[in-house]
Amino acid sequence: MHNGLIYVVLTLGIAIAINIFRNWSLLSGFDTQKDSEGKGYFFRQTRASRYGLTVIVSAGGPVKNGFVFSICRQTGWYRLCKSLGLAQDLRTGDRLLDEHYYFIADDEQRLKALLEVTSFTAAVREAFEKNNANSIECTRDKLWFNTQPISREDVVEEMFSGQALHLTQAVDKFGASDYQQNSAAVPLSRIAYFYRLAHTALLLLGGALALTVWFRSEEILTMKAFAAGSMSVVMLIWLTPIFLTFGRTSWFPRVFGSFLVLGMIGLAFVTYSAIYMIDIDMDQASPEIKSLQLESKECSLYCITNGPLYHTLSGRPRRDADTMTYQLTDTQCSAKLAEKTISIYRREDYRCQHSAHFNYTLFFPWPLKYTLFFPWPDEMTEGVMGTYKIQVGASVYEQMHVGQSFAFPVHKGYLGLPWMRKSEIHAQ
Repeated sequence: MHNGLIYVVLTLGIAIAINIFRNWSLLSGFDTQKDSEGKGYFFRQTRASRYGLTVIVSAGGPVKNGFVFSICRQTGWYRLCKSLGLAQDLRTGDRLLDEHYYFIADDEQRLKALLEVTSFTAAVREAFEKNNANSIECTRDKLWFNTQPISREDVVEEMFSGQALHLTQAVDKFGASDYQQNSAAVPLSRIAYFYRLAHTALLLLGGALALTVWFRSEEILTMKAFAAGSMSVVMLIWLTPIFLTFGRTSWFPRVFGSFLVLGMIGLAFVTYSAIYMIDIDMDQASPEIKSLQLESKECSLYCITNGPLYHTLSGRPRRDADTMTYQLTDTQCSAKLAEKTISIYRREDYRCQHSAHFNYTLFFPWPLKYTLFFPWPDEMTEGVMGTYKIQVGASVYEQMHVGQSFAFPVHKGYLGLPWMRKSEIHAQ
């Protein structure tokens, strides 16, 4: 458990560092320059394709009267959230703006007042239509827009920087410099930032814990149903404050979207790993020794290579893995003939030319209650046998014989989930 605390602290630190770096790169990583009139602006190009033929342009400038808001293109995700009643953005009354753009702001009335200014809405439309902007972002002291991927040949720095300055000038001129937000209320943008930071931390922590579990030799035998139920409960608890805080607000799609992309995966990994470590590491009871005979064993040759080149609907080149598995005899898998077997299949099958390796599997008759997805009552599974398989190395495989007895120490588990350490299995 002490190691788990160390994981949490380290992961939170890494997540905070990533978010700080991301925000620093967005706001401070621009090339600061001045136009012919001496006005400062930010400009940056980020490669969007493999060979740099398309780029994403970010252009902006400093503002004095800024406030937190975003304007982005309407996507299917935003429309879905609104149609389900989960999100609600402001309505400007302008049909073109309301149908094609989505508005996010801490103070929607202030943004709505700004959108009523003709020069600002004209600059917004020009940024989206002429400069192919994907979103416009504003903070208290900076405003910038990010484009969709565009051809590098179409990038004219003066045009993009000029458009960015039009936006900043409109905000400075009509941005209400004497505006004072209610200090008692925590802006939704700050809470949203916290959740997005937390979702990043969950993904990093979950990944670290999952890797730790992956390299351990223990295995929980009946965990799937328990883990699925636990994950559902934990996710419901996590989502409840999100729905209560952001439900029916313009921020909901972003926060819930970050949960679906980052948080849900991280939370699932964290929950699974926590159950795994608690059940095994806190279990002090003596194991129950089960004596089982080797039922059968199997050797196979697994080959994999890249399939033929094709293009997706978006035009991107892609190759899918082309695999093949051959079931072999014990003689073909023996140490004396292993290299000869592989060389034969490499000549006969192109898939085996790049990567070919043996898989050695042992099969044991196993109490059915330890192999089911759902934990059935003991009276329904008592005496009923299923099959349990173990992957082993070549030397172990050759030494094992069908009918040979093995001892399987099965631990009860701190949470009542039976588990087994593979290194404790031994021949009798």
